[in-house]
Amino acid sequence: MPQFEPRKIVETTEPTVTVEGLRPGRYSFRLVVIDAHGNRSKAVAHALTVVERRRPAPPLQPIGGGAEPSDAPEGGAISDAEPKPRRPRRTKGKA
Repeated sequence: MPQFEPRKIVETTEPTVTVEGLRPGRYSFRLVVIDAHGNRSKAVAHALTVVERRRPAPPLQPIGGGAEPSDAPEGGAISDAEPKPRRPRRTKGKA
């Protein structure tokens, strides 16, 4: 398999190539194919982008000891977090 290096022409006897082991990013290379008689093709420019395959995030675990939905107050949810203090409302025209 041909080695791909930045700014180098890749020469191969195969009309197709497999690119492996590149880190995520954008790459460009020029490819020259050499046939069985030693004839060389014109260099053809190719560009490719390697993307990172991300594994899906693990499922979220319940917070607060796994409370049952029936333990939630009506119309609300259970949370171990302290409620945030509310800011006083400003009214126009009053001092």
